[in-house]
Amino acid sequence: MRSAGFAHSTAARAWVELASTSLTLEDVVVAGDYLVRARETRRGYRPLATLEELRAAAEQSADRRGSRLVSAALGAIREGVDSPKETQLRLLLLRAGCPDLVVNEAILDERGRVIVQPDLRIRDYRITLDYEGDHHRTSRSQWMRDIRRFRQLAGEEMVALRVVGDDLKPPGVFEFLADLQGELDRQGWVGRLRYRSN
Repeated sequence: MRSAGFAHSTAARAWVELASTSLTLEDVVVAGDYLVRARETRRGYRPLATLEELRAAAEQSADRRGSRLVSAALGAIREGVDSPKETQLRLLLLRAGCPDLVVNEAILDERGRVIVQPDLRIRDYRITLDYEGDHHRTSRSQWMRDIRRFRQLAGEEMVALRVVGDDLKPPGVFEFLADLQGELDRQGWVGRLRYRSN
């Protein structure tokens, strides 16, 4: 691709090229989630690349080193993810065997108004999960929004689990998964969560 007379790669092509380096599957999915998230531009909300563009770039590079990694990542990329930690949380839960996860989908009240839009919701269960970076602790306005949000979820009889960095790796991940297992058990899930590193 050329712009202002200079040759450069598209975002989708750069993503495929990155996958041929020493990145892990999780790294490639994190990058893919970032690229397909719509963000404000001069022409409205647009992603840096669409899933279709990532797929097309992958097809054009099917014989390239890292092509298997790209194929695996394509199946795990989701639109609407707000941060790398949200991606890491989702992938951790999927590896652990968690039921189907919904990304950043609004929960509506009986009149169709948005109550909250959690990072993740477990489909068919009344459980939401939100990753909270340090700004949730240090920003007073964010903290106040979080308090109201969790109060609203409680009013909808939703279990809202707040997830922090220590929950994503041992030893904290074991307690986190045990807490989630307990909530799933209470709601009738018969499966078992098991920690699997990436």
